[in-house]
Amino acid sequence: MSASLGLLARKPHHPTPGGATLATDPGVTAILADGWRATFASPPTFDPVGTPQYVSVRRQGYDGTGAATTVDDLVEIMARVRQPYPNHATLSTDETALAEFVYQNDTLLGTTAPNTSTRAYPQPQALWLNHDRDISTGSTYTLRLAVAHAHARQGRPVAAVRFSASDGTNTVTATVSALSTITYAGSGLTVPHFAADLDFSALTAGAEITIDATIFPWVGTAFTVSTDADTYPSPNLSVLKVLNDRTGSYGAAYAYVDAALGDDGTGVAHATPATAAAAPFATLPAAAAALQAHNNTTYSRNDASAGVVRLVAGDHAHASFYSVGVGDWPLIVEAADAGARDTTVYQVGSANTTYTLPPKVKFRNITLRRMAAGNLAVFDSAAGLGGENMLVFENCRFDNNGQGAGSKTFCYRTGRTWLIDCPGDDLGQAIRFSSAYKAVIAIGSANGSFDRQTYHAVGCRDSDVWAVIEDQGSTRPAMAGTFFGWNVMSKAQGINLSTAGLTIGPRGVAFVGNIVETTSGDTSPAMKIHGDGSVEPAENLNLFCNTVVGARVNFLYQDTGTATVAKSGRSRFGVYRFYNVKTDTFGTDANLTGNWPVAFKVGYRANAYLSGGNDGGGFGAGNWVGEIGALGDVGGSSGAPLDPRWADDASFDGTGAGGGDYAPGAGHALPAIPAGLAPYGHDLLGNAIADDGTGVVGAVQA
Repeated sequence: MSASLGLLARKPHHPTPGGATLATDPGVTAILADGWRATFASPPTFDPVGTPQYVSVRRQGYDGTGAATTVDDLVEIMARVRQPYPNHATLSTDETALAEFVYQNDTLLGTTAPNTSTRAYPQPQALWLNHDRDISTGSTYTLRLAVAHAHARQGRPVAAVRFSASDGTNTVTATVSALSTITYAGSGLTVPHFAADLDFSALTAGAEITIDATIFPWVGTAFTVSTDADTYPSPNLSVLKVLNDRTGSYGAAYAYVDAALGDDGTGVAHATPATAAAAPFATLPAAAAALQAHNNTTYSRNDASAGVVRLVAGDHAHASFYSVGVGDWPLIVEAADAGARDTTVYQVGSANTTYTLPPKVKFRNITLRRMAAGNLAVFDSAAGLGGENMLVFENCRFDNNGQGAGSKTFCYRTGRTWLIDCPGDDLGQAIRFSSAYKAVIAIGSANGSFDRQTYHAVGCRDSDVWAVIEDQGSTRPAMAGTFFGWNVMSKAQGINLSTAGLTIGPRGVAFVGNIVETTSGDTSPAMKIHGDGSVEPAENLNLFCNTVVGARVNFLYQDTGTATVAKSGRSRFGVYRFYNVKTDTFGTDANLTGNWPVAFKVGYRANAYLSGGNDGGGFGAGNWVGEIGALGDVGGSSGAPLDPRWADDASFDGTGAGGGDYAPGAGHALPAIPAGLAPYGHDLLGNAIADDGTGVVGAVQA
């Protein structure tokens, strides 16, 4: 079998998506049920670069207005497919591998050959950059949604997103086709996303608003959050609820806390901030209880929902306010001066405590300082599976105060837990503790954002922690549609990201735009995505524009057992130190072929495998880096690695100091992103990604 090394030596051909339709090559006799193989009458030795041959397909899709359309794509025929072990040295008689999947609803053009594919169009992955149960006090509300999709192109992952907001009677919508960016101060990283300002003045004041979105992919079927994602409430993608308090009709009150000058006996909760500020409380629990009493008297609502406790600059001791009632909307605890975050200190963890928080709380613009070592329970609202318990940290600085490793129970049973724009130390915000229901969504934060309870993370910096996409057991919601995007993950040794014991279904996983850096050893992989010993099926994994340095990636193995397990996923425009996929020849069993779409690089494009695979082989039958190279792929070897000319290689292959600069320099050996196929318009540092064929692969532009 040809090793297809010619794909590395010549400039690849890149047909423009949606361009002029060419007839399907008359040699194709059928598309097989798996969607990645075609049968071919008397198949030749294919040369997809020099003399490409195509399957021409017409697909369902959408345009930038969200209108249904069709997309004509050219799918290259890449290579003959070999026979399974032990006959792996012999080619099949008529089977050929395609560069991209053909789906069951695709129409073949220019041929009478049947399309027998049973593969459905891939679903998108998405993550709200807003937290649930927010309170909107203006006439407009800004929604932000990060999206990934297998058929990203033209500088954005999908053609359009339609946002909607409804009070149950009235609905406002906005359709967006252009990407926006937001840069978070907590991490310094940029997240490309779709954003829209919705007009809440057209919705009932004081009403609960349901936020929904419909995602219109370039290729595939529309995906509506309310019907196709999780049932609300969920740490996975679901609708959001927002309070439309644009006129103040819901009623909010304020209570100030001054630990030095306040008095719990004379403190006042009031709808006018100045009145409340003139009579502060000494402690947070007293202020929160006063807000509940004020709401009961003034608004006939015997809870502290939407109340605001403002902490005056200084040190405040953590104490339980679990007994305070909170209904539909969170109690907010914030700095009295939003600019005094670093001097408004909430001191936590001097003793082991549980039952400390009501079910919905938002901390904003304060520092949380740990006062004792050990595995101390600090924040706990006794969240149970299926409940709406939630905890939000927004622009909060975490200060470990020299107390050692993070506490698993710093956040204990807090339900859905958001870390938004939060810098500082790892206090254990995302560390799993036994069967406690804590599900973390980390956005724009640094340190403490990743661990086994991290369901999603975008725009975060983290070090020496382990993010695991795994079976969460019966006491936490199952993970679905997990989204990791535009993060910097640095670790001395060991796995930065793994999957474990989880069937990854149609919702898939997105891992896009990330830097993964290993600094002091390569014994363990940097990423182990259904790797060694995995027997669970997986589909719709999208790895786009990542840079993984210092250690290897093990991706979608089928290296053990005797059953065929379907595994498929894409890697596009990535840079990997070593890249491995093990199949039937490693497991020495003819049935271990379920991950062949990965080995044959179906859906792949223009990746750089700096040192090839860890087995030392280039592309070829049974080799770990893959059976063939995808269009635009380049690869080196351990003895002759490709040189990316990193601006500052601080990985295990460089200084080992960590925090490297992985922008490629002049004369680098990395391939370009083909014109028309850039999945995003910006990288994690905010650099523009060109869509004209000059953009460079990896997480950071040159």
